[in-house]
Amino acid sequence: MKTLRLGCGILGLALVLATACGDSPSDPGPQTDTLGNAGASGGPGASSGGASSGGASSGQNPAPEGPVSKAKALTRKLGGGHADHFLVGLGNDGTDSGNDPAYNLGVTLDVHYHYLSGLSTTGGWATWNKNPDYVVKRIRESKARGVVPMFTVYQIAAKGEANMSVLVDDAFMTTYFKDYAQALAGIAAEGGPVILHIEPDFWGFAGQRSLNVGGLSKVPAKVSNKAPECASLPNDVTGFGKCLIAMARTRAPNALVGHHASPFGTNMGALLNSDPKFDVVADAKKLAAQAKELGFTQGDLFVIDGLDRDAGCYETGYNSGGETVCSKMPAAYWDETNVKLPNFKQFFTWAKTIATELDMPFLIWQIPFGEPGTSPGTPGKWRDNRTKYFFEHTNEIVDAGGVGAVWGSGAPGQTPLSNGYKNGVKAYFAKPFALP
Repeated sequence: MKTLRLGCGILGLALVLATACGDSPSDPGPQTDTLGNAGASGGPGASSGGASSGGASSGQNPAPEGPVSKAKALTRKLGGGHADHFLVGLGNDGTDSGNDPAYNLGVTLDVHYHYLSGLSTTGGWATWNKNPDYVVKRIRESKARGVVPMFTVYQIAAKGEANMSVLVDDAFMTTYFKDYAQALAGIAAEGGPVILHIEPDFWGFAGQRSLNVGGLSKVPAKVSNKAPECASLPNDVTGFGKCLIAMARTRAPNALVGHHASPFGTNMGALLNSDPKFDVVADAKKLAAQAKELGFTQGDLFVIDGLDRDAGCYETGYNSGGETVCSKMPAAYWDETNVKLPNFKQFFTWAKTIATELDMPFLIWQIPFGEPGTSPGTPGKWRDNRTKYFFEHTNEIVDAGGVGAVWGSGAPGQTPLSNGYKNGVKAYFAKPFALP
């Protein structure tokens, strides 16, 4: 069993730059973030009135609850102490013993994620642990600690990111589907809620390819003969996206499923944009249109990331052993005042547009641990302000349609689990942010 699966995203971002400019309180009261800022009441899928804020007087039946947001409804499927509040988690921190850092923070997180990387024919996740199965082992570890397990399926990149030829490689696809079916079987066998995050980056590369060949339906893939659930689906990348969700629905109905939305699917770097004339909303709508074709709306949520590595790493173009870890991007450190571009307001505008178009909540994934600074920093001590900003402005994530955020290192040499995160989760779970 391998202990750590490293992240993805370098190539996608590089291509973009080359082509473009605890328990929920029973009566939460007013929504606030961890610093007490007032929360917003809306967000995609939210009702106009939100949940009922008033209780009945003593001796009376409680007032009926009004419509709730899709984000809140999703958390109720997780149950227990995870219901009704914004979810916070950690991942990519696996150990052979299973005593992962996520379980030793002094609080019970909502979500803990692990990668399912590679294929069984090339030493991938299905070979890491035989007895019990790797997926089963990880689920049991999470459930024993009251945490919802999450898996990031990252199999398609086994022969390199952006290598679309694997979609028509019969041997590759046969193994892909066999391993994916094994994961679903393990999820179903253990029961209980599991979040299944499918193929970060890949859908972005598919979107890029579609722009060159005349549409997503022009990107061929072997699908219809790989699983009974997919027999009627087209043999192209749209069929592939729908097939993976269809298989999860029939084989692991306890899984909450979500594809990953990468901004470079439109060939534009929306999250790194510094041009005030760039139409972020229009670009997000283009990406949402791709997502619909790929079957995103057949899932329960979608997943995004706001840069998967520390800003300082990107600012310096960090290279280790002759290998690029972070492509050089001087504008990776977002403006916290939301005056200069790129900034957090732009990110949330992009995310909210997609959430509204798809009518689905989103989860922010693989957030780096770096802390604010005046210079980029050095390996292991890079600067970044996403952890600070997200904990201080949870209301902005929720208003955009977010259901949760999970942290994790996306590459070697990044800032390790920081005091900013450790202190942030303790403060957060003292009073979790109530969803509308």
